Amino acid sequence: MKPETGRTASQPRWQQASPAHGPREAALVARAKDLGYEVRYMWLGGKVGSTCFLRGKRLLLLDPQASPAERMEYLRQVVEGSIATRQMESHKG
Repeated sequence: MKPETGRTASQPRWQQASPAHGPREAALVARAKDLGYEVRYMWLGGKVGSTCFLRGKRLLLLDPQASPAERMEYLRQVVEGSIATRQMESHKG
């Protein structure tokens, strides 16, 4: 059986090749990873992105079919939200 486009036979079904993205999106993905997120690209049925915890890991899911502008806006919101959350936690007595 021939594997689906964008993944090899050994890759899990959820794991797809990340879409081609520019340097700004790549920088936001790198920042999200610095904040502790594992970034995955998978079909989300029309939703641009989502975050969750799975087995103690922070996941950031992005739909590769969303436009680059939509993905970058979602990434920006997650990164800014994570920074704000960390700042709030560091100020707790």
